[in-house]
Amino acid sequence: MRKIYLLVVAALAAVGFTSCEKGNDDVKVVDSDLVGTWAGEPDVSPHYPIVTFQDNGNYVWVWDGIHKHKDLGTYSFSGNEIKMNIAEYYQQDYSGSGELVKVDSPLEYGGVRTCKVVSMNPGVLSIVVFDDYYMGTECSFILFREGLEQSITVSDLNGTWETFDEGGSVNGRIVVNQGNYTMYTVWSDSNNNNQLAAYKLEGTISIERGFLTMSPTNQWNSFRTGVDQHQQTTYTFYTVNPQTFEAEQWVESDYPPRVTSTKVYLSEGKLYTSMGVLYKK
Repeated sequence: MRKIYLLVVAALAAVGFTSCEKGNDDVKVVDSDLVGTWAGEPDVSPHYPIVTFQDNGNYVWVWDGIHKHKDLGTYSFSGNEIKMNIAEYYQQDYSGSGELVKVDSPLEYGGVRTCKVVSMNPGVLSIVVFDDYYMGTECSFILFREGLEQSITVSDLNGTWETFDEGGSVNGRIVVNQGNYTMYTVWSDSNNNNQLAAYKLEGTISIERGFLTMSPTNQWNSFRTGVDQHQQTTYTFYTVNPQTFEAEQWVESDYPPRVTSTKVYLSEGKLYTSMGVLYKK
């Protein structure tokens, strides 16, 4: 199990940050700001939402991706909560055409989808979805307003950016300097007395039409693997500085670094990406 855990973390580090946003219970949904189409990114999840809020109180919600589902109805909101009353429900026809066909509305959750708005600005709608028939009881998404272009340059990203876990602790950091970056991802290994472990990547970044591309050239981790006399995998962890995230010794990763691209939106010291939010330090 421990080896699987480490492999999962390695995969996340290779793709990029996954982070939690610092929620604000004072967020208030404003209808005029909500109206429009908001979409998730296909590279983040095999299923992602595309939702259109109309100014007449109707909505259309599409789960796009590997399997497609759609529902429509009316929506209402209060404070930071949006409720969608499902009137019609469609799912993919697996028996033939693959087109969306109308079916009976699901009875689970009373036919209502509830979304908590974590943050909202002209370009981003960050939500937690509750009580969804298809995706289950809770999932988080960062949705970008379709049709809105923002001019971001590489120089806009110069400096230090951090991500946070659900407990509010820093779990990642990117230092950007004129198109070059160093990225750290850290976590506590519960099987090793909560030893802080880390991944480190170096490379270059570029931005084009609102998409940030990260091209890593080097990748390391703060532990070394081996095999004991029983042919069991062993791990040797090197100390990681909790302030700088630098390890006393870096080991070249066995996982080849890969180029990643994510849609981004910059707003008030926050860089919204498809996988989470980075805060300017």
